[in-house]
Amino acid sequence: AYHLAKFERGFAQAINIQGGDHHGTVTRVRAGLQATGNGIPEAIRKPGVGPDGLIYVMSAGDSGTGEGRLSIVNPVTRDELASFGGFGNLPAGVAATGDHLFVASWAEGVMAFDTRLREVTRGAGEGFAVATNASVATGTRDRVYAISAGPCSGGNGGTAHILRAGDLVQTGTIPLGECAIGAIITTVPVAP
Repeated sequence: AYHLAKFERGFAQAINIQGGDHHGTVTRVRAGLQATGNGIPEAIRKPGVGPDGLIYVMSAGDSGTGEGRLSIVNPVTRDELASFGGFGNLPAGVAATGDHLFVASWAEGVMAFDTRLREVTRGAGEGFAVATNASVATGTRDRVYAISAGPCSGGNGGTAHILRAGDLVQTGTIPLGECAIGAIITTVPVAP
């Protein structure tokens, strides 16, 4: 009701921040809003800010259609500058480092988009294979962390796959807890 009231009062967006213990809430709220028939956008995934200061928004499309699209949005004018297909069925969140944007996909692994050239460099059928890839994050030293959720049952953990950003070659792994679904990289400065 809160979110629907915001849209009915003319707000273009409502920001909803959930803790890790509410991982299913976003999906349920989005589905409920879409069921109202008020034009709430479908299947928008986690957006990211690119190295060029533009916002990159992944739309997953409808399940089974293979219609994942990446939109580039000017954060000042809120205009969509471009839209690119080729990301397969249900791509997830994005993360940027250097001139590249990386896209997580449960089915495709890690895909890549060149923000300078504005082209898909590793799309559907060309992703770096990471089983059950639920999320992607970027860190220092041009590292990409692809989060494999694992089986999400029986106490079996997931894995963070550490990849080089330039060629997506795996350089290591980090064991994670059961059903890992997201990642955030924070740089902590060294004390003087």
